[in-house]
Amino acid sequence: MFRNTQVLAQVCIIYSGLAHTGIQVAVIPAAVIRLGFNGGAILTEIIRSGFAAAHKGQPEAALSVGMTPIKSFRCVILPQAMRIILPPLLNMLIILLKDTSICSLISTPELMLRTRDLAWMSFLPMHLFLLAALMYFLMSWPLSIMTRRIELLMQLSKKSLKP
Repeated sequence: MFRNTQVLAQVCIIYSGLAHTGIQVAVIPAAVIRLGFNGGAILTEIIRSGFAAAHKGQPEAALSVGMTPIKSFRCVILPQAMRIILPPLLNMLIILLKDTSICSLISTPELMLRTRDLAWMSFLPMHLFLLAALMYFLMSWPLSIMTRRIELLMQLSKKSLKP
């Protein structure tokens, strides 16, 4: 449900929609709930697909050579799944960082809300929103570089394992 609905609608439903049912949620908990549920839904799918990508015969082969189920998981399945899981996981973290700006629409005190408040007071919206964009870039760019390096390391380790 959270992966297939619009993020802005999720924020509004959690913050405003629940009030009609008698449940009052403050802005910061509403933002955390929205980011947590949405991120958790995406994370679950990333992890599920990573483990589903391992060939079904792998655990059987590990058990047939005398490994315990736990050792089979730790030494055979988990390394294969991590190669698949890690790049989209790191990309999801970058997306989640940028998605915090949507929470400004319910007055969550974050970068875009503060930028909007300053822009209205100073009458310099272009300057301040460019500065906010630069700040998001400076937070996302190191994560993006780290993601690329980890992907390269994983490709190199995969090549070194081939005969």
